[in-house]
Amino acid sequence: MGGGGIPSLGGDGGLSAAGGGPEAMFAAYLVAFESLNPVAIAGFYNEPALVVTPNAVVSIPTHAVGAQLIAASTGALRERGYVGTDATDSEFGMLAPTLAQCTGVFIRRGEAGELGRVRFTYTLRHSDAWRIAVALTHDA
Repeated sequence: MGGGGIPSLGGDGGLSAAGGGPEAMFAAYLVAFESLNPVAIAGFYNEPALVVTPNAVVSIPTHAVGAQLIAASTGALRERGYVGTDATDSEFGMLAPTLAQCTGVFIRRGEAGELGRVRFTYTLRHSDAWRIAVALTHDA
């Protein structure tokens, strides 16, 4: 993610940052995403989680299954020269003490410039840590 102030991932993949609330968890998630490490990314998802796109609705029962599914996306980004993601227009709102919503636009950057934009709405749930329970994405 562009800019500073992003929590360190630490030994737990960044979930300790979730003690700071949904915003801290989201910042740590972006750091994990930029690593393109599917296992690190999957750890930020609830078990189970739901991913909704214009083309599919996918249930992700475990982190292991999530890592397998994420590997295809991260591999494609790596092949396109991915270097980072900026999250713009981000807004957070509490839905309940253990539920939050985050919306915004991801701008994927590559070595030669912008790779694309994706609008997102994430529903975050707190149990042992803040995690993504529902990820809805579509073209920006």
